[in-house]
Amino acid sequence: MSAGYSPVSLTALGGELRMPLFAGISLTHIRRTGATTGGGNHDSIALLEVGLALRYRTRPLWWQLVGFFAEVRASAGTQIASGICADCYDPLHGDAARRSLLVGVSIGR
Repeated sequence: MSAGYSPVSLTALGGELRMPLFAGISLTHIRRTGATTGGGNHDSIALLEVGLALRYRTRPLWWQLVGFFAEVRASAGTQIASGICADCYDPLHGDAARRSLLVGVSIGR
């Protein structure tokens, strides 16, 4: 979950190019099960996250309601609470960074 603001907005190639800055909270959970033993472990971590994205969105195309978008984003998070030690093995701990690429359809104006 995040909220952001885009200080840069340019018209480009039949659409709009934006550069939003955002902040939010993220939760990561992993679960592993051994293929041989069937034993498992799991962990969860909550992060306070800030980041920057570059987003391109077309103008509404069909019926003036449906368009497309693509976004590249990078963020860094700092741990809010410690992870859970599962059998004294803590797979998630400390701060985290991530990069993502999103492509999709936008509906509405």
